[in-house]
Amino acid sequence: MSLHMGGWGEDLERKTLWNMLARTKTMVAIIIDHRQTKTEGIEYEMRTQWTGAGKGREAKFKYAKTNKTTSGGITVAVHPIIARYMAANITKYDDPRGWGRWTSVVIHSKTKTIIIGTYGPTGTGTRAEEGNKTIWHTQLASMGEIRAEEREATPKQQYMRDIGECIGKAREEGYEIILIGDINIPLNRDTEETEQWREMMRTHDICITQWRNSGRGKI
Repeated sequence: MSLHMGGWGEDLERKTLWNMLARTKTMVAIIIDHRQTKTEGIEYEMRTQWTGAGKGREAKFKYAKTNKTTSGGITVAVHPIIARYMAANITKYDDPRGWGRWTSVVIHSKTKTIIIGTYGPTGTGTRAEEGNKTIWHTQLASMGEIRAEEREATPKQQYMRDIGECIGKAREEGYEIILIGDINIPLNRDTEETEQWREMMRTHDICITQWRNSGRGKI
């Protein structure tokens, strides 16, 4: 399950969400754009109201953290039933630039699987954030530190290149890939970026599924 929260919301709304995860027997939940700079509250609420607490019932969590309270933040939460197969301390499939664009969990069971939770840059960078630059502008500024042969023209193009290389490396190592989140690419439109993304998914043999009531590239 993936949810773009657009902020942390109200206590009652979150309690309803965590209880829904329990009722639907959700095994993996990807929460994006929750805008929480600290993780303790996320884990406490989800463990208390989704999986329960106690011996043998420990959910596991992986984060792409944000230092902003206005945007960003990804949490991949894994139910105890799946978490017992989760490999510990593997970070090489996470965002290599530390920009919080995706994080991953590695599952070793009958098949080797990587679950990636991702939140791609919006592509506009025009929304005002009081007292802060947008994530788009922050990433754009950071791109100046990338070697010329690895640097793309925009944060969105850089995102596609970087996550594509990450997926390619994982596929070469024999992993199946589950990619979930909001890529902010309009998959229901014929744009250059959309075709580039589709071609990348075809190259790595990944099937695309999206919510049809949105054109914003949730997958």
